[in-house]
Amino acid sequence: MESVQVHERGSDGTFGGLCPGGEVFNLEVEADHTYTANGFIVHNCHHTTGDGEAWRDAVLGIEAPWKLGLSATIGLDTDTDGNDLWLEGITGPIVYSVGISDLIDRGFLVRPTVHFVRHGAPAVKGKWSVGKYGDLVVQCPERNAAIVREAVRLADAGHRVLIDVSQVKHGKLLTKLLRAEMPVKQVALLIGSTNDANRIASTQALRSGQIKVIVATIMGEGVDVPEIDVVINAEGGRGEVSTIQRLRNLTLCPGKTEAIVIDLVDDHHPQLRKWTLSRLQIYRAERAFRIKVQPVGEPAKKDGA
Repeated sequence: MESVQVHERGSDGTFGGLCPGGEVFNLEVEADHTYTANGFIVHNCHHTTGDGEAWRDAVLGIEAPWKLGLSATIGLDTDTDGNDLWLEGITGPIVYSVGISDLIDRGFLVRPTVHFVRHGAPAVKGKWSVGKYGDLVVQCPERNAAIVREAVRLADAGHRVLIDVSQVKHGKLLTKLLRAEMPVKQVALLIGSTNDANRIASTQALRSGQIKVIVATIMGEGVDVPEIDVVINAEGGRGEVSTIQRLRNLTLCPGKTEAIVIDLVDDHHPQLRKWTLSRLQIYRAERAFRIKVQPVGEPAKKDGA
């Protein structure tokens, strides 16, 4: 066992957005998360689908009369054939499903506003390749400048910002640029090699407001920091699972009144344009989401949210 964290009632009588009916015990297992509640072990059952052979073997090896699968992303991965068959073969058919917009309407999640921001990178043609992602996303000066500008603007307005990246190189570059624009101690970089003590210290500092911006490759599934109210998608991409799971700022938290998502209009290459439109369609599929696309030629905002 790595750590045990007990969440107790706050001064307002709630658990800061966590399980309003009782305490939550989070047992941290190396390279994994396991959650127990009243004798049940619950997890993200969607890992038993697709290429999750190890997960399937583990679940199938448990001799339990009931196996109940819980996940926030069931059915989103439409690129892999047979996912639903694997899931139903292990846990049975889906018996209850509720959408993000329904949870927002019921007051269990914060309604987000998605801002698509333009960065003005020059258009590039030619066949797409892995190398182009590095040139046109990771190291794109105009794109990175827009990310930094939005992060600094929102941090100055009192928001707690998470910048999501997929590559360590990108995270280090953005961290360097951010620290040139704001106090070094207000920016943290969390990657796979970051030790647990630094991860915990950084998230606690974000909660207290000492850290304003976290740039991370590891703040995805299984991470819950309710105080985050801004997520900036620096990664781009098009996957529905990653797009939804990236929204770590929808969790309720005392004092949180809004959730802001900053995405980028990547129209400087046909492939990036397709990915941008795909993300826009994913957001638009949620009726509770507010979506704002910066018009062509409109200057970037300088103050406020």
